[in-house]
Amino acid sequence: AAASSPTTNQPTLLPPPRATLLENLFQSISYANVQDEDSPEGKAMAFMIQEDNDTTTIVDNDDTSRLIQRYALMTLYYQGGDDDTTTNSNSRRTQRQRQLNWADDSNWASSSSGDECTWTGIICEDQEVVRIDMADNGVSGQLSPDLALLTSLRTLVLNGNELEGTVPKSFRNLVNLRVLALRDQKNNSFGGSFSELMDSSLSYLENLRVLDLGGNGFTGTLPSSLYASSSILTYLDLGNNNGITGTISPDISQMESLRFLNVTNNNLTGSLPQGITDLTSLEVLDVSANQLTGPIPELLGDLENLNTLIVRDNQLNGAIPTMLGFLTALETLNLERNGFTGRIPSTLASLTNLRSLSLGGNDFLWSVFPDYIYEFTNLNTLHLENSMMFGSLSGDGIAQWSETLTSLRLDNNFLNETLPDQIGSLQKLQELRLDGNYFFGPLPEELGSLEQLTDLRLNFNQFSGELPSSLGNLGELQRLSVGGNYLSGSLPDSLTSLSKLSFFSCEDAFFEGPIPEQIGDMVSLEVFRCHLNRWEGESRGLSGSIPNSITKLENLRTFIVFQNSLDGTIPNDLPESLEILDLELNLLGGPVPDTMGSLDQLRVLRLGGNVNLLEVPESICELVLTDTTSTSANLEVYRAGCSQECTCCTQLCGARDVMEL
Repeated sequence: AAASSPTTNQPTLLPPPRATLLENLFQSISYANVQDEDSPEGKAMAFMIQEDNDTTTIVDNDDTSRLIQRYALMTLYYQGGDDDTTTNSNSRRTQRQRQLNWADDSNWASSSSGDECTWTGIICEDQEVVRIDMADNGVSGQLSPDLALLTSLRTLVLNGNELEGTVPKSFRNLVNLRVLALRDQKNNSFGGSFSELMDSSLSYLENLRVLDLGGNGFTGTLPSSLYASSSILTYLDLGNNNGITGTISPDISQMESLRFLNVTNNNLTGSLPQGITDLTSLEVLDVSANQLTGPIPELLGDLENLNTLIVRDNQLNGAIPTMLGFLTALETLNLERNGFTGRIPSTLASLTNLRSLSLGGNDFLWSVFPDYIYEFTNLNTLHLENSMMFGSLSGDGIAQWSETLTSLRLDNNFLNETLPDQIGSLQKLQELRLDGNYFFGPLPEELGSLEQLTDLRLNFNQFSGELPSSLGNLGELQRLSVGGNYLSGSLPDSLTSLSKLSFFSCEDAFFEGPIPEQIGDMVSLEVFRCHLNRWEGESRGLSGSIPNSITKLENLRTFIVFQNSLDGTIPNDLPESLEILDLELNLLGGPVPDTMGSLDQLRVLRLGGNVNLLEVPESICELVLTDTTSTSANLEVYRAGCSQECTCCTQLCGARDVMEL
């Protein structure tokens, strides 16, 4: 019989281990160095290989796509901080969360995290990541270039995190991206050249509709690629970057879909180009706080959809275009602090939808306060300070704003007559600035009805009578200025109930009587200025002793009461926070407290002109001489009768000229 052939056992070819396949995959697709174990990419790959229990295989392209997007998302997680190397997964996760400081990392970086489409901040369609929204979530570090592997991504929102560095050039491959929002609402600090970013990356994103890079640190100019590649862009925010320079090109007319444009607080120069008037869809235009010059284009009045126009804090000039009156959809108009001339056009009367009108700080000609403003019944902000306006305020007109107005600035004009009682009807008013006008007569008791008021400035008018005790009802008040008037009488005790008041001034008036004994209850007080109330033959000024309760004012920095009639002794325990103490030209007596030498924050001390005041303690000398590098080096102890060579005089005999302050 023929001999049978020997049986040959062929070796079975096994596929490479899953770890090897994954490593090869990530090395082939990464824009970075996945071999760097300390990089976000290296950590993301290690997680996928060692800890991820996802059962997805890499047999077909669909599964491969899942693994790639899972890996790309993990680079976002690992891009900030260092993770613990302990082998206990629970302790490792706790350590990661603490160091990365994410507000919410539900399902991320867990061996049983499951479908990445369930991770917090992730939205998928057909198992493909289309949206990442991690705003205000504590995400830190630099963006990994491997986020660009998420080629189906349409929306990336990372506003208000702690991100830094540059936007990766690889983002040019996010061809489906429609929204890129990296605004710094908290601590984001992206930087680099905006023009380079546009040329190398963003100009390739043909579907981009929203670009929000505000509040970062971008520099450079607005490149031609911005205008040429952004015909469908609807929202552009580059505000508060501080470093964007150059001009706004007339080519901006190519951005025909633009609805929102914000470039505030940069260093742009040149004029507002005529091309802006071609942006017929524009709703918001904010070019404030730059160095723009020239006039506002007259044809801006053709932008019928415009509801916000803000050009404050530039160097614009010329007359305000009358055609702005055609912008009937306008809700915010802010032209403050430019060089506009002429008169405020009467055509603005057509802007009855205005909620905010700010025209102050220009070079307008004399004009009467416009009555048509009272017809703006939705008004919440009216700023017409430094506007050369005269006339009076209508009580009935003011009452039209009773449900809306929160801020009223009419300071430094020529307004006169009495302040209408209807001022008390402005129940939502938070800021009232009427200082530097010619109002006269008594202050209305109705001021005490403005319970939301935080800032009240009535100084340097011609108000007379006493300070209304009803002001003590203003529990939210933080600043109260009533000096420079003909006000008289005593300071109401009710003022001591203003526990949030930090600034109080009643200087250059005719107040008399004591400083309220319970001044120590004004626990937020930082500045007390009530000097120049004693006028020979007119007023004795503030009198009595300085209340001992002043020692409770732990935030008090400035206490100025010179030229009054205060007597008694200086309290022993003055607040250690004091920086300026001016008690000149009063009737104080007794020794200067030795404890004054412990006020190491003090930089101005004026005690002269108190004829009954005795010696200055040596501790004052030590305060002046022992610390020549701090604010104490500028300490001024006003005295007379000392030689120029004297390094520390302990005799007070005179005072400076009262006009010196």
